[in-house]
Amino acid sequence: MASLLIQLNPNNKYHFEEYRVPSFVFHRTTLMISSIKATLAVAPLALQRNPDNSPKVNPRAIPSIWARTVLRELCVISTKTCLQRLVLNVCTLQTASHFMKSLPASAVRKVARYDSKLIGSLKVARAGLAAHLLTHLALFVVEEVIDLYTYYRSLKENGDDQNAKEKFINKTDKNLVRLIGSVALGALGSAIGTLIKPDLGTRIGGLIGDTILYL
Repeated sequence: MASLLIQLNPNNKYHFEEYRVPSFVFHRTTLMISSIKATLAVAPLALQRNPDNSPKVNPRAIPSIWARTVLRELCVISTKTCLQRLVLNVCTLQTASHFMKSLPASAVRKVARYDSKLIGSLKVARAGLAAHLLTHLALFVVEEVIDLYTYYRSLKENGDDQNAKEKFINKTDKNLVRLIGSVALGALGSAIGTLIKPDLGTRIGGLIGDTILYL
């Protein structure tokens, strides 16, 4: 793990936060989280049925779909790790802290500092835009790489396929809308959660805002 110690608040010289960027993506915790996410994503497919009660998805295809989903999750985590390292190498420490801070912990500090949940939630909304960016930017990059590969494979097999081109452009537009919308909704959800209960509410609100456009 590569660690960075950042002073977040110049007015409080005793407050520091340590940022840990994974140096090895295929850690057991990462694999476990990716496996759980893949299982939750694939399980509904296995349960879907046709009107004649036959499975919509061939049961034999479920393991390969699950494996591809795990691989996709690992690609997202790898891309996010690369983005984090890029931020650490390119940006100043103060700027890097905005992209890599723990938003729930930051919400607790902001509410305590201003002695107001309303002001704290407004500050969290602003901070959440940067805090949620890298995750969704990583998702956008991975989705674009997959769509680009699918598009060029279609070109290789079918030549200049106008339908494939339009499909790729539509998917890119959709991914871009998801990127911008999820960052904004994640920040908004974190702010609303902070109004209800800083820390836990911030975490739950941010999670709901993060995922709503991907459902």
